[in-house]
Formats: sequence, C-alpha cells, structure tokens
Amino acid sequence: MKKRLTLLFLMVVLLMAACTNDDTATNDEKNNTTDEETTEQAPNEQDQQEENEQADDSQDKESSDETEEQDSHSDNAKEDLGSDESEEGAEEETVSNDNVPYPSDAQETGNASVIISTPTGSSHGGNIPSIEVAKDSMLVQITVDLLDFDSNNKVHLYVNDQFITSEKVDGNKTITIPLQGNNLAPGTYTVTAVQYKGNNTQSNEIINLSKGKYQLTEATS
Repeated sequence: MKKRLTLLFLMVVLLMAACTNDDTATNDEKNNTTDEETTEQAPNEQDQQEENEQADDSQDKESSDETEEQDSHSDNAKEDLGSDESEEGAEEETVSNDNVPYPSDAQETGNASVIISTPTGSSHGGNIPSIEVAKDSMLVQITVDLLDFDSNNKVHLYVNDQFITSEKVDGNKTITIPLQGNNLAPGTYTVTAVQYKGNNTQSNEIINLSKGKYQLTEATS
C-alpha cells in the first residue's frame, strides 16, 4: 500500500514538472514571437520616418521654389515700375528742355492769348505792366496766363526771342517765369508763346502765336 502511494506521489510530481516545463516553453515561444514582432516593427517605423522626412524635404523645396518665383515676379514688377517712372521723367525733362529756335518771321495768329501779370497790373488789352527791380536782385519772377491753347500741342515760350521753356497746356494754364541775368536789365520785354501743328517745330505750320509785354524799371530805393 505504501509503495502504491509513493508511486502515485512520484507520478503526480512528474506530471506537475512536465506541466511546468510546457508553460515555460510556451512563455519562451511567446517572448520570442514578441521580440520578432518588435524587430519587424522597428525597421517599418524607421522606413516610415524616412518617408516622412523625404515628404517634408519635398514640401520645403516646393515652398522655396514658390517663394523664389514670387520674389522674381516682385523684382520684375519693380523694374517695370522703375522703367515707367524713368520714361515719364525723361518725357517731362524733354518738355522743359526742347530749346526750340524762335520763329523770327512769324506773326501773331490763332485764338490763344498770353496775359502777363505783375504787382502793378496785367498785359490784358495791350497794357504793359511794370516791375521794379533792385540793383542787387538776382532773380525776379513774372506770372503768365496761357489761355485757349490747343491741348494736343506743346507751348514754347520765349522772352525777347530767347527760349525759356516748353509747357503742356490743357486749354488754360498759369505758369511762373524766372528772370535772371541779362533779363533783369531795365527795359521793355516781350513774352511770346508758340504752338506748332503736330508738335513739328521744323515746319512753318504755326497754329497759335501770341505775345504780351512787360517792363522792368530800376527801383529808386
């Protein structure tokens, strides 16, 4: 009887040991499987990270290209604007520096008129207004009204046959003419305004020519 119990006890111990070994083997298999999965996931995560980095680099490059293109358009626009301003400035400079020769043989013609104004009056109606000039004066100005001139043609202005300036006139315009040097000597002066047909100053086709006079006198005090 004791031998049977002992034998039975040994069998139970062996059975329990076998079960313990199976559990250990199963756990080892699970651990190995987990390690393999982790090992497989690591490269996948690394690949995904590399793909993300490449995508970011591509987006950065596209953004940089768009910025450079916008900067290029902006620079071109500035260059175009600067070119337009230069052309406008050149045109204005041409207007004031034509230096058109005086038409010495031409007579007054057209419907336009020149009115000179000074502190003592105007040249309206053929009057000759006067200005007193001090001996030490370096500059004196007179006011000139250009009336009823053709807006499509420039007006060329002269003082005593000497070219002064060219002006764009839209019908009527008031300008100031500076007098200096020999034009400050006492005497009677004539302001002449001339317009040529089609702005062709080389032709004799004058559409408007008008004159006005003023007088410079020496100041007494």
